[in-house]
Amino acid sequence: MDNITLKAFPSSAYEYIAMLWIQQQDLNDKSPIEIADMYYNALSEIKQKYATKPTQQKSNRKVRSQGISDL
Repeated sequence: MDNITLKAFPSSAYEYIAMLWIQQQDLNDKSPIEIADMYYNALSEIKQKYATKPTQQKSNRKVRSQGISDL
């Protein structure tokens, strides 16, 4: 028990979304283990889908303005 590191929950957007999903589920007749499994499965699916950054496709469009530069 000495190896436990405490942190704020949820510590990421992924954990927050998984927690919200769990809150919307019917948890009647579910054991704490089943709820934990549901949470970690949801968290895993969310991370798997959204953790990788989408590749940016090249465009043939020209940039008209680089925006405002710092002086």
